[in-house]
Amino acid sequence: MTNKASGWDKDGGFVLPTVLVASIMLLLILLAGLQLASAAANALMEQYYNQLAREAAEAGVVRMNECISRGHDSAIASGVRPGTDCRGNGTAIDVFRNDKLRSYFIGEYTSTTNPRRADVKGYLELIRKSDGRPYKTYIYNSRQQAIPEVDFKGTRASKRWWCIGGSVCLDFGVGGSNKPTPHPHPTHSSGPSHEGLTTISDRNGNLKFYSDGLRIWNSARNIMQVDSSAPDGNPTCDDGQTAYYSESPQGLCGSRTGTQAVVAFPINKEESKYLVVSNSANGRERAKFGTLYYHVVDFTNDPLGRVTKKNMSIGMAGSFSRNYSGEAMNAVPNNAGNGAVVYTYRPGSPNQVYAFNIFSTDNGATIQTPNAAVYNVPSGPAQPCIVQPNPSSPSRTGFGSINFNNEATKMLVFMGGSVCPNRNGNAGVLHVFDISGADTNMTPIAHWSVGVYNNDPLDNSLGYAADFSSNGDHVYVSKIYTGELFRYDITSRNSSAIKTSERFIGFTGCEHFRDCVISDSLPNSSTPNHPDWKGLGGDGGGQVLRGPDGRVYVADRGANKISYIERPDAPNAATDAATAAAIGWNRGGLSLGSGMSMYGLPQMVTLHSPRLLSY
Repeated sequence: MTNKASGWDKDGGFVLPTVLVASIMLLLILLAGLQLASAAANALMEQYYNQLAREAAEAGVVRMNECISRGHDSAIASGVRPGTDCRGNGTAIDVFRNDKLRSYFIGEYTSTTNPRRADVKGYLELIRKSDGRPYKTYIYNSRQQAIPEVDFKGTRASKRWWCIGGSVCLDFGVGGSNKPTPHPHPTHSSGPSHEGLTTISDRNGNLKFYSDGLRIWNSARNIMQVDSSAPDGNPTCDDGQTAYYSESPQGLCGSRTGTQAVVAFPINKEESKYLVVSNSANGRERAKFGTLYYHVVDFTNDPLGRVTKKNMSIGMAGSFSRNYSGEAMNAVPNNAGNGAVVYTYRPGSPNQVYAFNIFSTDNGATIQTPNAAVYNVPSGPAQPCIVQPNPSSPSRTGFGSINFNNEATKMLVFMGGSVCPNRNGNAGVLHVFDISGADTNMTPIAHWSVGVYNNDPLDNSLGYAADFSSNGDHVYVSKIYTGELFRYDITSRNSSAIKTSERFIGFTGCEHFRDCVISDSLPNSSTPNHPDWKGLGGDGGGQVLRGPDGRVYVADRGANKISYIERPDAPNAATDAATAAAIGWNRGGLSLGSGMSMYGLPQMVTLHSPRLLSY
């Protein structure tokens, strides 16, 4: 008999525990889900906070890059913060701030040599509402590295225009890579530019200005305006001697008869302000040594530019504070990207090469001109021969030039001789330097003397200028009185081997060929007659210079055409004539139209753009 009064059901007794177990399991799953959701939310918040710290660091990287590009790289106590200048001065602010969060950065300079570096930390602080103080901080670390590199495209475009002689500008095309076409214009009322010039265009090939060191013309080919309040460092341009030189209306100290009388380069980040450096060597053909001066050209408020400062001397220390430079002068950008290293050489005793690092750390507001680094030319055949036969008229400076390869890692210094008792002395000496690495570094590679045509005892032509070929494997040298052109293979880096590779390319002067537009000493004739000019100091010829299109050009004073080399990197052939044919020597092959060549072609500075790495 079954007892049902107790209500017990052995099957139904399992229902409640099952429900309880299932509920607990569901609760555990819910708790786990809540924990996962909370963890995910926390992870997202952490990611968000770290992202804000990273963005603060990225803002700091941009700021430190700007500071490095202006030449700042010295360690400072407080670091660079939002709202301060590049020296850490000023009131710091935040990148972002509200009542809960605050972000900012601190940048520190960590390397003063290339590649220059800066460490940046981006901070995000969580703010406690009760007292406004941070209770948790997130930090993101970044490093900025700036490596200066040649802007080949911008440099080519910046060399688009060559304004030469005061009566013609050559146009190499917008990108600077075409064979040039002449754009003649009337000779300036202030007279032609006889020798050294510079022409400045921007990275897009737009003409900005050109100068011969005594005068600066704007892009409209008019004399540039000088501010009435422009400071003048040397109104009389006396250099402590009577052989001064300046011209109205600008009153710039310089020289009309210097092989490389002027060079110019941007001095601020925007490239709206330029330094024009002039060289007073051989002013009025009387002053043996010159002084370098800088002048400031500013386009900030005037598209045609204005001279806002002039005749500020660049001095040497000690006994050569003035009157230290020869006729050669050129420049390359410095490693900091805030100026340039300007080179010149002293042809007398002591025979030295000088390197001035001229820069600004406040974006062109003030200019710093520290004392030059000095390279002492060894005695003996490395030094040029310069004779002073008449002490009452000490004009014998020797010609010469300074030029660089495309990468701006090698420098070619040509020291011309003057009035020497032998033809080899007059030809001059070439020096090749490695200038890579630190600013003002000059490591000698090789030196050798320039050739004499056919070893002719009556050939007293003077070494004038020299430049590299496009790939830097060859060097071309021009001479004047009379005009001649020589070539050397420098790949061996050995002085003797380089001299052995010498090739005579040809005569360059219009008087030799009797086709000058003007002639100083010889009548024009359709028949070249070499013996007529031997020893007579025939005119014509001029500076040799590598063009942005890769060709090499040679000026020819008094002619309405200049010469060029079509394939300057072609290897040497067995003979002089075969080499001239192989490289495509074309004497007088580029017409200047109604324009006329003088001795000079424009030296122009290579442009750098820093390659930036953040990590």
